[in-house]
Amino acid sequence: MGAELRQPLLRDRATDAARLSVRVANAGRQGATASLRRAVTETVAAVERAYWTLVASRLQVQVREEAVRLAEEQLNETQARVDTGDAPKTEIAQPRAELERRRGELLASDEALARAENALKLLILDGASDPLWNQRVARARTRLCKWCPWTSRPR
Repeated sequence: MGAELRQPLLRDRATDAARLSVRVANAGRQGATASLRRAVTETVAAVERAYWTLVASRLQVQVREEAVRLAEEQLNETQARVDTGDAPKTEIAQPRAELERRRGELLASDEALARAENALKLLILDGASDPLWNQRVARARTRLCKWCPWTSRPR
């Protein structure tokens, strides 16, 4: 006499079509969520880069404007020395050339500022047809850090 014991370990272990479609749908949803998060993160990062490029461009324009002002001051001082006879007339050529060079740098900085502002607008607006396109992008009004001169103190 013998006893035989059978335990069907693999019976009903196969995934039926309904369970498989639920798993596939969940995997698709998780993939779409991950893609959306990645797209949002990339967009936010691009907007932040564009904003800080705009801030840097504005600071660059301020520096170039000050450089032009200083070159004009130097030219006026040199012209005064030439007029009083303390310096020869040829002395005026170098400050004039320097002033024109700095004016050229200011124009290049103005162009870089316009490009930076347009790049940011392209990221946050619907395009050039948007009513806000012709408005200047306002700088942040909160102090992001204690040493940032381009932002004001929080109130």
